[in-house]
Amino acid sequence: MVYFTLLNGQIYGTILGSIFGLLFDIVTGGFLGSAMFSFTLSGFIAGYFYSETRQELYTTTYFFLLIVFLSAFSNSFLTLLLSTAEVKLSVANLILGQGILPAIYTSVISLPILLYNQRRRRI
Repeated sequence: MVYFTLLNGQIYGTILGSIFGLLFDIVTGGFLGSAMFSFTLSGFIAGYFYSETRQELYTTTYFFLLIVFLSAFSNSFLTLLLSTAEVKLSVANLILGQGILPAIYTSVISLPILLYNQRRRRI
């Protein structure tokens, strides 16, 4: 979602995020609207970095991983915050365990996209 948002703009990313979030809510059977809101916000955050003049910079450098990290952090943090019924979760657990760690492994998983774009840019 982040890659397509960086190529097509903030409105595209916001709409794509809401569609993905709605599909995620329907498939998982969770609280309807929680994932939709968090995916929409993630698409909006990724779209904030959209610039026609900086597309290549954001998709072929390590800025891409930073944008993925910020979007994934907001997505996982808000999804858990809005859909959990547990009151025992601490703020440190929410931020570290449910926000930063999923954002780190999502950024690591997006590394092949970055490497592919760097290689394609050199050719």
